[in-house]
Amino acid sequence: MTLPVRLTAAQARRIAVAAQGFSEPRPSGPITRGHLKRLMSRIQVLQLDSVSVAVRAQYAPVFSRFGPYDRDVLDSAAWGPRSSRLLAEYWAHEAALMAVDDWPLLRWRMRQYRHGRWGTHIVKANPQLAEDIVAAVAELGPSTAGQIEAQGWLAQAVRLDVTNKDEIESVIDRIVKESGKIDNLINCAGIGYNKPFMESSDDEFRKTLEVNLIGANNCCQASLKKMIPRKEGKIVNILSASSRQGSDFFTHYSSSKFGLLGLTQGIGMAAARHNINVNGICPGIIETKIGEKQGGGLVKQMAKYSGKPEELLREGIRKTIPFLPQAGHSTFS
Repeated sequence: MTLPVRLTAAQARRIAVAAQGFSEPRPSGPITRGHLKRLMSRIQVLQLDSVSVAVRAQYAPVFSRFGPYDRDVLDSAAWGPRSSRLLAEYWAHEAALMAVDDWPLLRWRMRQYRHGRWGTHIVKANPQLAEDIVAAVAELGPSTAGQIEAQGWLAQAVRLDVTNKDEIESVIDRIVKESGKIDNLINCAGIGYNKPFMESSDDEFRKTLEVNLIGANNCCQASLKKMIPRKEGKIVNILSASSRQGSDFFTHYSSSKFGLLGLTQGIGMAAARHNINVNGICPGIIETKIGEKQGGGLVKQMAKYSGKPEELLREGIRKTIPFLPQAGHSTFS
């Protein structure tokens, strides 16, 4: 009979640290693709995130185990020529890099996407619709409702106060009356005041919470009233990197976004019982009027410090938002 082994807290910590590769000596020479491949076989994923003020998240685990290294080794392994890539970018746990050899293990998720509510059968049944979408995106890129409508789409811009429940319910009632249902809700209304915490006013704090947090709550409740009876629907809340890290000059904005993160998680659990999917996106800096108040040129700044092309940074959030209402996630991501 094997007796159970009792470990001290210190022993348990050492085992956990060693399992993550911290017990091995650091390489004496330059870090190569071979080192990276062996590391990935141990830790499985490198999460993609821009929250850290020092460096993008995917670079930190490599540094913590190997010390200083040329980040081009990781970049080329992930985004270099396809034939030589070691890593694939996919939704594994969260947005992450994973070994190319492990990528087929997520075929179930790919099948779920292809054959779900917005799968390939929709494209086959409406081939012209798919062609129109591709053509409009290729020609216009990010577009206003008027620009899309000019391409033959039915798009309507509606002036709406998200702090006014009556207005929200009136708009959603009209959508359901005209279209028969509401499929997706994307909450992106937001405001912020860029000033030191001690110079911020109570009115500014109250207004920030009313728009960024209570407004999103109002839209979610009104939409769920229509989604729950059908047991179908998708909600995407636009959070922020400030949902996870505070800032002196954006204290009230960050507070509202921290709250929206918790609200999104709670709504996600409540809505999951009705087969409704709730997601939150925590983007970094986006080119908006709020960003202009911070001095403008924000994508250029991100490109400078992340080492990524400006267009790639713009494409990230542009592609994620329309992807999530189509994806087959079961609850909250």
